[in-house]
Amino acid sequence: MNNLIEKTLNKIKKEHIMPIPKWQFMLKKSFFWFVFGLMIVLGSLAFGIILLQINGLEWDVYSLLSGSLLTFVMTVLPYFWFVLMCAFLALAYVHFRGSKTGYKYRPFLIVGLSLLISIVLGGLLYATGLSNRVENVLRMLPYYTEMQNMRSKMWMRPERGILAGEILEMYERDGFLLEDLEGSEWDIDAERAFIRHMVQLRVGVKVKIIGEKLGDANFRAVEIRPWFMPHRPPNLKLFLKR
Repeated sequence: MNNLIEKTLNKIKKEHIMPIPKWQFMLKKSFFWFVFGLMIVLGSLAFGIILLQINGLEWDVYSLLSGSLLTFVMTVLPYFWFVLMCAFLALAYVHFRGSKTGYKYRPFLIVGLSLLISIVLGGLLYATGLSNRVENVLRMLPYYTEMQNMRSKMWMRPERGILAGEILEMYERDGFLLEDLEGSEWDIDAERAFIRHMVQLRVGVKVKIIGEKLGDANFRAVEIRPWFMPHRPPNLKLFLKR
């Protein structure tokens, strides 16, 4: 025992080994938890936007958009955010397993707990409207906008009674000129259309229309919806009263 202690002391003197200051140890530990927490928060944000996008889908007209519920779900699921959430959770797992004590915990426990935290936090972000604010910022990015527009192209089926595009001109009577997502122009008859209260019919506004195709360039609107369905977070006070 004494020989071991003596050898250790000699090695410390010979190699000039200095003890790690406490502040460096605390900084390293704090950085570890910061990175781990950041991965969980980003995963939670991704899950919150998943809830937001799924809630914003027009489930009531899925038969017009794709023909079947299964096809509709497989087409409009926010795969990008699912992949992103899984990536952040995987990074959190790898980071945690790489710590000094990470090997003591089962992988299932680490992944399960990380996923549970992300789901709970993601639900809170969605319920409080923070996910919607983040996505509003992301919509300013060209790539993200293009990715969202690809999903909106499901509305380019005038023969089925759905059409989408940008208003080019407002008519004196109830109607307007629409440029669809493929660049074609349509005369829209909106005289008897139900217009959602969040829709502003003016030049430059993008809308989605449910109605009937009358000809090669004529469309009668039955309902006009906004380009993006607004987010309505659940009433937490009502939920808590239950």
